[in-house]
Amino acid sequence: MKIRESDRVLIAGILLLALVFRLPHLNFLLPFFEYGDEGDVVGAAWRILQTGDPNPHFFWYGSFPIYWTTLLYGLVLGARCLSPALGINWVTGGIGTVGECIKGFGIYDQGLLLFYLGRVTSIAFGLGTIYLTYLLGRRLFGRRTGSLAALFLAISPFHIFFSQVFKVDISLLFWIFLTCYFSLNIYERGDLQDFVWAGVCGGLALSTKYNFFVFLPVLFAVGLKTGWRGWFSKKFLFCGYVAAVVFFLTCPYSVLDFAAFRDQLGAQMGQNQQHLIQFRTDPSSFFYRRFFYQVFILFPFFFGPLIYPAAALGLVLFSRKDWRKALIFIAFPVGYFVFSGSVSQLAMPQYQLPYFPFIVILGAEALRFFLAGPTRLRLAGGLLLGLSLVFFLSDLKIPHFQGQFQVYREAGEWINQEIPKDKKVATYFGTYHSTRHFGFRNELVIRRAADFSLAGLEKYDPDFLAVAESSLFQEERFIKSFQGYREVIQAVSRGEKYRLVRSFRPAGAWEAWAGIVYPEMKGFRISVYKKEY
Repeated sequence: MKIRESDRVLIAGILLLALVFRLPHLNFLLPFFEYGDEGDVVGAAWRILQTGDPNPHFFWYGSFPIYWTTLLYGLVLGARCLSPALGINWVTGGIGTVGECIKGFGIYDQGLLLFYLGRVTSIAFGLGTIYLTYLLGRRLFGRRTGSLAALFLAISPFHIFFSQVFKVDISLLFWIFLTCYFSLNIYERGDLQDFVWAGVCGGLALSTKYNFFVFLPVLFAVGLKTGWRGWFSKKFLFCGYVAAVVFFLTCPYSVLDFAAFRDQLGAQMGQNQQHLIQFRTDPSSFFYRRFFYQVFILFPFFFGPLIYPAAALGLVLFSRKDWRKALIFIAFPVGYFVFSGSVSQLAMPQYQLPYFPFIVILGAEALRFFLAGPTRLRLAGGLLLGLSLVFFLSDLKIPHFQGQFQVYREAGEWINQEIPKDKKVATYFGTYHSTRHFGFRNELVIRRAADFSLAGLEKYDPDFLAVAESSLFQEERFIKSFQGYREVIQAVSRGEKYRLVRSFRPAGAWEAWAGIVYPEMKGFRISVYKKEY
């Protein structure tokens, strides 16, 4: 389908708007500490560059993001080593070979280059997903729906947020949506190249983050086109073969180092009961905590209280138009929801990202239906559109400035200014982001949960403690992991050995918002305690 010149200008303007919203906060939480899992991917890529060992030794996520960031870092750092004439910041200090030069740089050298490069690639994947949203919305419903859907995704606060931090979720979303695009090609045409491209994109999605539901659209497309016998056709089997080969080529040590891969994946899936992420099959969890809670609380907050229900109308309209394509389109989000909404304990914002493009396309189609109708419907559609835009734009600052990370920054800056350099400030560097380290100059990072206990503090003998407190540590599934941490907080709260000198809390609006969307953050604060001598 050829895109008209006016439409090209429109989508270019939407992409430019998306870029404007995403660029200003590339330094978010830097240089003090990275966001969430950024350090894991950067650290694995950096170890490959430093040691030459291609095994990432990190399998919480697929290896594909690690390898392409390693290649990107290698090219940029190699250019810096070989081209000192490009600028004063690129001078290598007389280091000889490229390999020696790379080993001479640290992860946090030169303005946190690695994190910035990773965040730029996240923006690129985010913009790519917006463009795919336009293409798919235009293909299914027309140019107005495609343009409106792309606009909604461009100004969606959480898509903006995750497009400018270096997490694998935003690139995963790109591959998922591209796989869905080629799945519709399979249904409409069934050419071999469509099967190949669906296999390639599905394999890359799988080697980015282990989300097997990415293949549901392909499965539905083949089944609805040729019946169940199509699942045994040469083209479909070849698609699976291509996906397997792509996965192996981009995540080879899932096979070559299978023991480590199995152990880490098993821990992530909750087989290790000491780990944070656990999976349940309790029916009551489905009907309240993971079904009612997500559908009626999480989704309206993340997608908008108006666009989200409008998407339900859009699905009805789509089903009346072509129910087979509608099934292919919703195969992934429905399958993913049944899993994440029923058996997992995951309710964090990044786990809602895979729904975003599907929601905004269906919601945009409902709005188009209103705006193309009689006068009363057009008025209702205009009001719905205006209120939706107000929701997105008014919500933009919540993820960045009103959350717990701003509290970390404030606490870190206060500690750097008020506590002498010769005093040790202990904090626990946990596997959960609410206990990540601050990055202040006299920080004593305790990396093992077992060491951040009353006995451990006797060993380290810090002068100050900086601890995160919230209802998170009262959650049943976290008690075992944070038992020592909870004991320390309870002891210092009673005034044992340490007294409270300062407490930092988020803005009231964010605290109220987080209490609804993310109940584990209720009562969140950073407390600084001083040792009583």
